[in-house]
Order: sequence, then C-alpha cells, then structure tokens
Amino acid sequence: MKKIYLLLIFLVFLQVRPTNLPNVLTLEGDYYIYCVSTTLPNVDCGEFKRVKTSLAEFDSVISQCKNIKGVTYVAKFSQTVLQEVLSKLNLANSNNEEITYGYSNKLNRGIYINGVEVNVQIACVREQIYVGYPILLGSY
Repeated sequence: MKKIYLLLIFLVFLQVRPTNLPNVLTLEGDYYIYCVSTTLPNVDCGEFKRVKTSLAEFDSVISQCKNIKGVTYVAKFSQTVLQEVLSKLNLANSNNEEITYGYSNKLNRGIYINGVEVNVQIACVREQIYVGYPILLGSY
C-alpha cells in the first residue's frame, strides 16, 4: 500500500512541474528550459539560466536542470502550427492577437495574473511562434 501512495505522489509531482509542455505539444522545434542552475551550456538571464534543447533530448536535458521555472517552445510561425498548438492545449481561438494567454487543462499548473489563473502564454512575433509554460520567460 505504501508503494502505491509513493507512486501517486510521484505522478502528481510530474503533473505539476512545468516540464510536461513537450509531452502535450509533441511538436518539433526548439524548447528552452528556464532553471536556477545547471551544468549544461546555457545563457545567463540574470535570475535564471536558459538551456536550449530539442523534443528528442528534452527528458535527458531537463534532468540536469535544477529548480525549473518554466519551459518555452519556439517554432516557425504558420496558421497550421498555431491551430495545432491551440488544439493540443485545448485552448480557444486566439482571435489572431499577437500575444495571448489562457489556462489549459492539459498543463495543470498556473500562476495568477490580475486575479485570473494562467498557465500558457502564446506570442506570434517576427515569423515565430512562442509558447510559454506557465508564461513566457526571457525575451521573444
């Protein structure tokens, strides 16, 4: 019985960490992990380090990052990619706004902005699409 409880705690922990964005999107592109410390090559963003990885390498890279603050997915923009992202995250149409945010029941963890829970932010800028979880960190 104790093993079952430990397994449940572990599964809940996996669901609330900001690491399941690639598991939900399953899209090729660049993934950026924002963490407090890592021994991997990174860009120092002040409060955190930014580590670039791919979908295929995501799990092995994130295991080498400590105190993860967020994950961002970046790909070349197209209406097809945008619609696929919105569909996979179970979000409504973005009304073609340049920057939008919302809450996806597929990601489970959020922060509050103006009293509203948010766990995904999408920006379509300079022919790129950026998907941040729980929000976009760094610049885009």
